[in-house]
Amino acid sequence: MNLRRFLLTLPVLGLLGPALGAELTPEAEGLRLAQEMRTALPTEDIAFTGQLKTRQKDGTINSQPFRSEIKADKAQWQAIYTVGTPEQAEALTITHRVNGVTDYQLTRKGQASPATALDLPLGNSDFSLFDLGLEFLHWPQQKIIRHEMRKGRPSRVLESQPGNALTNAPYQRVVSWVDTETGGILLAEAYNRQTQLVKQFEVKSFRKDASGQWQLQEMEIRNAQTRSRTSMEFTIKPGN
Repeated sequence: MNLRRFLLTLPVLGLLGPALGAELTPEAEGLRLAQEMRTALPTEDIAFTGQLKTRQKDGTINSQPFRSEIKADKAQWQAIYTVGTPEQAEALTITHRVNGVTDYQLTRKGQASPATALDLPLGNSDFSLFDLGLEFLHWPQQKIIRHEMRKGRPSRVLESQPGNALTNAPYQRVVSWVDTETGGILLAEAYNRQTQLVKQFEVKSFRKDASGQWQLQEMEIRNAQTRSRTSMEFTIKPGN
């Protein structure tokens, strides 16, 4: 999968938005960036497969096949994650709408139902429904706290906070390094009320294909509380 194409379409990493004006305050710039990331629409459908590998703190590794699809429409788009074998598959469908409303539907053992507890894990991994839906972009407090290089790319550092009204938020602060060119999230850190790191998401590795294009090989989310980590390792086909 071409890296630029991936960063423009994968919901975990965000979506492309217009350049932000230098005249904005850090708070206004942060609010605008968060709004553009959560309301932008992908321009095409895309699907990819790979392995979802969770490593527990004792070294035990659980590997599951996964498939992810992006389905684009004029007023909304869907991200569909399917984990496990066909006989025991678990599927999450996230519907994003241009008005900012997001719906979650979780299918387990062949039964689909709306998901209201967004801290649930997908396929017993470290990725929660909240993480995959980028719910922190809906929080009322957004702020650009600095600009810096990350993974060799210029990035805007976005700080997101739920405020006092959202008492059930799983995190109290999320800091994201957003690629300036693509609008994709290269790294994100989530903290609790005690300012302790809870989770860290990171794009881990790339490689060049035969045509010289960079392709994503792996991304990972680490749970600092349970000392487990889950990686998405992508199946890369020649010519993609």
